[in-house]
Amino acid sequence: MKPISSCRAFADITHHDTRQDVTPKMVLHFGVMPGQTVSWRIAVDSDLRADKARLWLTRSISSYDHWLVPGDVIRLVRGERVWLSTDADIAAEVSLTSSYVPTGNPLGRMFSRLFVLGS
Repeated sequence: MKPISSCRAFADITHHDTRQDVTPKMVLHFGVMPGQTVSWRIAVDSDLRADKARLWLTRSISSYDHWLVPGDVIRLVRGERVWLSTDADIAAEVSLTSSYVPTGNPLGRMFSRLFVLGS
């Protein structure tokens, strides 16, 4: 099992200007390669979205496994541990979206807000 830090990832900080939600959002994009399993503990409530390929998700707070198809979104809760994998021949693309709260250096703290690696 590889930690998520071994994945290629990039982030995008956007501001959604709608009447319902004017809070800036932070979106982290990464891929899960075929045969790879990634795991981490969620540091902040986030929405996980599957794209490009079917994604297998196991959550420490649930006794069920989830198969997400491209376009599916599931809410992850701070403190839970998750495991992701794919059975596809291509990388599954994943995005995590959370509320953005600036704290000093936003890019430097971005990953520490979303992931608590190795815990």
